This record gives sequence, structure tokens and C-alpha cells, in this order.
Amino acid sequence: MRHLIYSAAEKKDKGENITKEGAMAKLYASEIGTRVAMRAIDIMGYDGLTEDFPVERYLRDIKLMEIGEGTSEVQRIVISRQILGR
Repeated sequence: MRHLIYSAAEKKDKGENITKEGAMAKLYASEIGTRVAMRAIDIMGYDGLTEDFPVERYLRDIKLMEIGEGTSEVQRIVISRQILGR
């Protein structure tokens, strides 16, 4: 995930098009973040769903990342169009 983000940032600094790399980084980071937050809630059980622990907020925040600025499905479409040259 870090490599995708750094690669996109490096290309952006060079003035290159980062549509594909940006979409790949956003898609992967948001999906891994969701998986990690869900696993943390599973481990914590009921406590993971309460506002007493920050895990509940992490899940809400990362779900926003999946939805905001293009859903995961839209990111997949962007990536495939860039790869296929459309």
C-alpha cells in the first residue's frame, strides 16, 4: 500500500498522469483499512462497537474513504480503463 502511494506521489512530482496509480492506491488502502478495522472489532467483540474505544470510529472513518471520492467499484472501472487504454 505504501509503495502504491509513494509511486503515485513520485509520478505526480514529475508532472506525470497518476490516474491509474491514484485509483489503485485509494482502492487498496480503503479495502485493507476496512479489513483491518473489521478484524479489530471482531477481536474486541462488543467493546469494539462502543464509543468507549477508538476502533468504532476507525471503522466509520475508513468506510467513508471507500465511499468518498468514488466508490471501490468506480475505482475498479477507472483502473481497468487506464489499463485497457480507453
